[in-house]
Amino acid sequence: MKLLVAIVGREDTPPVVEAFARAGLPATVIEARGGFLRQGNAAILAGLEERAVPRALTLIDAHCRRRTVLLPTDLPSGLPEWALTEVVPVETGGATVFVLPVARYERF
Repeated sequence: MKLLVAIVGREDTPPVVEAFARAGLPATVIEARGGFLRQGNAAILAGLEERAVPRALTLIDAHCRRRTVLLPTDLPSGLPEWALTEVVPVETGGATVFVLPVARYERF
């Protein structure tokens, strides 16, 4: 048994969860906000048999994509005014996935 934890961007979360449902893979979504741009994310949690992990990773890869956005000049991060002298493209999106071993699993 494995616990898959995927940190996915807000735009990609619904397609990933729908793909998991179509494939018969369980998933729980926890909404989050974080990262440098403080954009919306979700943590998708899935308890999977080891043989289902490659399928889940394929679905995540198929539905999560990287995007280039322009860094806003009014970031609330407390940067000094001189730090943002021009618009900067930043890559966002995609997914970060952790696959963890599960020592014990119980369902009630």
